[in-house]
Amino acid sequence: MCLLGLYGVGKTSLVRQFVYNKFEEKYLSTIGVNISKKSIELTNDFNENILLEFFIWDIANIEKFDTVTQSYLSGAHGAIVVSDILRESIIPQTIEYTNKFLEINNNSKIILVGNKFDLADKNSFDSDNYISKLSSLNLPFYFTSAKTGENVENVFHSLGKSLI
Repeated sequence: MCLLGLYGVGKTSLVRQFVYNKFEEKYLSTIGVNISKKSIELTNDFNENILLEFFIWDIANIEKFDTVTQSYLSGAHGAIVVSDILRESIIPQTIEYTNKFLEINNNSKIILVGNKFDLADKNSFDSDNYISKLSSLNLPFYFTSAKTGENVENVFHSLGKSLI
């Protein structure tokens, strides 16, 4: 599975929180791709425990979908497409990344994430409005905080459940 999104949305921080249960304050831009691995146990629809091994490809900011990018994405069973809720202006790129991923992997599962929820002003942030801007994709959506860990496990577990 892979994580997609513009620079600075928190892709690497989400992976670190999920795999290592930690958050780094300093920002280092990913160059190329970082691959992490984590195994989780999920229960399928038949109440059987399934051990699922995630190979997580944290892909650097994608400015264009060239052949290298397509080779990173090709064959991925799932994706988490990450946006930064403090930058609503990047929603069109989030939609574009999602659609491009589906062109390459049309049967894959996708979860949309609005990250940095801990930084949102709870009095003025309109979560329903944010979600409605992505509703045309008709995909599961979660607000997350890589810093606090809010919903991070849920996102990966939800993607895992959709894959088994």
